Amino acid sequence: MDNNVYKKGIMVIGSVAVILMIYLGFKISEKDADISNAVSIEQPANITEESINIDLNEKKKEDKVQKERINVDIDGAVKCPGVYEFPTDSIVDTAIKVAGGLTENADTKNINRARTMENGEKIYIPEKNEVINNDNNEVHSAKNGKININTANKEQLMLLSGIGKVYSQRIIDYRKTNKFDTIDEIKEIKGIGEKTFDNIKDFITVN
Repeated sequence: MDNNVYKKGIMVIGSVAVILMIYLGFKISEKDADISNAVSIEQPANITEESINIDLNEKKKEDKVQKERINVDIDGAVKCPGVYEFPTDSIVDTAIKVAGGLTENADTKNINRARTMENGEKIYIPEKNEVINNDNNEVHSAKNGKININTANKEQLMLLSGIGKVYSQRIIDYRKTNKFDTIDEIKEIKGIGEKTFDNIKDFITVN
């Protein structure tokens, strides 16, 4: 075989091999770059699993705060009666202040200002010498200014110190079959003991 032909063949093969290696190297580099870009898009450097969990926890806290709100209707002897929104566990005194405070004729001697309010409840601040009759839900004057435990509704009973939503409902349930003949009989209600009775006895009546 002619040496010149042989050498030319070797050179051609070598050139082709070099070109293939360069081509393959370029393709591999291009593929690595695509993979790198894909990773950077899916997982940015500033986002971690911990930061995602923190964001989720913050959102849960915000949602919880939004849910923990109550609406209360305050009426009667306050300067700005109306429906107001409060944080949960707010007390009656807070509602009085938000409603502009008490009027000059307000009678709060049987109002428990420290009582925690319930969502959707109505708080009525009576005036002096005023009592609510549940028969027609109107306000009538009375010399004794006392609440009739035989006729008062739940909101009216809750005006009494120490009588909240649960106890007022128990009073209503009790009198459905047992009308109160004396104010002392209110102690028959589960949870209303001597101490509570002493606090309200001057502000209740059965007539």
